[in-house]
Amino acid sequence: MRNKQWLVLFLLSLISLTILTASCVKRAVENDSYLAEAADSQPDQGTQVIEEESLQDASRELQIAKEELETEDIYFDKKSYTLLPEAQEILLRKAEWLMQYPEINIIIQGHTDEPGRAEYNFALGDRRAGNVKSFLIQQGINPSRLTVVSFGRELPRETGESEESRAKNRRVHFVIE
Repeated sequence: MRNKQWLVLFLLSLISLTILTASCVKRAVENDSYLAEAADSQPDQGTQVIEEESLQDASRELQIAKEELETEDIYFDKKSYTLLPEAQEILLRKAEWLMQYPEINIIIQGHTDEPGRAEYNFALGDRRAGNVKSFLIQQGINPSRLTVVSFGRELPRETGESEESRAKNRRVHFVIE
């Protein structure tokens, strides 16, 4: 009788141990598959470095293009707001760039040289900037992305009485908002 009790106790222990072991193995397999899924969902370091370099290159290209947009002005003849052929070429490039970056808005600043009354120069600066805006709109740029401001003769690029200095002030300048 005592042997039967030991045998039952032994069998119960063996069954309990088997159940306990089986559940631990199942958890280990579940954890391993979870880790494998997590590893698959994350890119490897090589891919991540390449993606970061691509983003940095794109950011550099965008920064260079922004600087070019802001440093390349449109120039006008005396007392004129007519776009010269060189100005139209520059504006075509700017329009292409603006089409590539539809999230960017710009301020078109009209400037004049010194001679003339302040009111006249503000009006002329406004016409210059407005003419540039119209040209960009004709190229397909959304008007809501373009803001016109006239500074007249108030913010000269160069001071001086020479024709060369004055010519540098008869311009439209671009600023990214």
